[in-house]
Formats: sequence, structure tokens, C-alpha cells
Amino acid sequence: MENRHAIAVAALTLIRFYLSSGIGHLGAGRMASFERWDDVVRQTIIYVDRELAPGQFGDVMEITRRTQANDPEFERLGRLLGALRAVYGTASFTAAEVHSAIGGAWTGVGSSTAVDPRRAELADVIRELTGGRYQGKPSIDSIGRLLTYRRDRLASGMRIVGEHDSHRKSTRWHVESVDSASKDPSATIVPWLRAAIQ
Repeated sequence: MENRHAIAVAALTLIRFYLSSGIGHLGAGRMASFERWDDVVRQTIIYVDRELAPGQFGDVMEITRRTQANDPEFERLGRLLGALRAVYGTASFTAAEVHSAIGGAWTGVGSSTAVDPRRAELADVIRELTGGRYQGKPSIDSIGRLLTYRRDRLASGMRIVGEHDSHRKSTRWHVESVDSASKDPSATIVPWLRAAIQ
């Protein structure tokens, strides 16, 4: 990339132009897990789209939402997060605890045994996410991999977060709601970027 320096200068110039305008947030909400990026890059793109090149770029978050709306994996992730939240609330859990929780629901399919509907939903969505590969219920390791693959991915205003417990040699998971409240963009700019644009 022989033009790398020129591109970086142009990008920083646009960011500085946006921040010095004093307009603040233009786009609704914030991209979860990418708050700093949202404050600097996304808001600059929206500003350029509205003020300098109308209709040329759009809002990255709106484009992302439209793309996710047509993604069946995204819909299943939302169902998984909702089912985990229904079973565990805000409490943490392990893959082994999920394995145990879906046990009766997994084997209870088609039987007259009363099954907690929240656990049945959790078993159903895990069955969908594993593509029905398991005649019996999936192993604890398989459930752990399923959760690990979806770590920090956002759907339905939630994400699954894991923290490794080295003492127990397992990961404790919990589903958290993602705060999309707007903040002053200048308050969250990374220090090197702030220094570069001043």
C-alpha cells in the first residue's frame, strides 16, 4: 500500500473535522463491544454521509442490523441467549450445568414427563445449533465449544461472557445485557488518537 500514509492522514482529518464540529452523536445507539470505534469511526462516517457526501455511505450499524436480520445463525444466537437468560437469569453457569439442565428436556422429548418449558427451549435451541448431530444429548465439552464459539457475540441486546476459573479448570458463563446508551465521543477516544487529532 504505497498510499497508506495519505489514507491515514485523510482518515484522521475527517475524524478531526467531525469532532471539532461539536455535533456529538449522530447515529442512534452504539455498537456493543465496539464503543470506542463507534464514537470515532462510525460517527465520523455518519457525519461525512450527512454533511460532505450525502447518501454515499450510510450508517454502518443500520447496515449491520439489516444483514443480521437475514442471518438464521444470528436468530438462533438470540434464542440461545434468551433461553440461557430464562434458565439462569443473571447468575453464572458452566457447560456442565447447562448439560445437566437440558438432560430431562433432551430425553423428555416425546415422553409424557413434565419438562420445564425454559429448559425445553434451551434444549431445542442447542439441538438446532448442533445441527441435530447428537442422538443423545451433547457432551459437556461440546456444549463448552458451542458457548465458546458464541462468546461476546451480540444478539437481542445480550451477549454471553465467559471467565476461566483456573482453580476448577472450567469457564463460568453468564448472559449480560448490553448497554447501548450514547456517550460523549470525546470522552472515550483512545489517547493516541486524541493526541494525533489535536
